[in-house]
Amino acid sequence: MRKKRPEEFWNNTVPEGNCLVWNGSRNASGYGTLTRDNKTWVASRYAWFITHGPIPDGMLVCHKCDNPPCVKVEHLFLGDHDANMRDKKLKGRCFRLTRATHHATKLSEA
Repeated sequence: MRKKRPEEFWNNTVPEGNCLVWNGSRNASGYGTLTRDNKTWVASRYAWFITHGPIPDGMLVCHKCDNPPCVKVEHLFLGDHDANMRDKKLKGRCFRLTRATHHATKLSEA
């Protein structure tokens, strides 16, 4: 089997607004996925890897644009879980489920 080159990865992307979106398969959360050398990758992690090299253990590849299929390296940054959660909260994407907001709630706090 022929080894795939990194440029073949970029050929499977399309511009979408300011993002560069993975045009291949996606997982249930909308993140692009691909297989290289018998390893399944999240597309944004693979984009980081082929551009910057190995991703340190425990680090996530996070999105500045909050667009899961985006693989534009300028939109990606490394962070641990805590940094990713802080970023989520700062951008107002953090939703805390309470009894009052749970879909099955029948009574209000009042």
